[in-house]
Amino acid sequence: MKKVWKKTSITYGLAADDEQSVKVTVQNVIEGVTAEQVQTFGGVLASVSGYHLVNATVNDSHVYTY
Repeated sequence: MKKVWKKTSITYGLAADDEQSVKVTVQNVIEGVTAEQVQTFGGVLASVSGYHLVNATVNDSHVYTY
């Protein structure tokens, strides 16, 4: 069995002080993205939106071939 990477996406949760929240999903992320890269990009999103970063969810998709 062989594991083949297909795609990665990241969903960022951002919130404002008045409890408004938004989710931003980024598709076509590089394979093997690091926690530091995820956090750095989340900081950029927070700085341009005026919200603060609450969480980030990384979704990797793989296919197993036989």
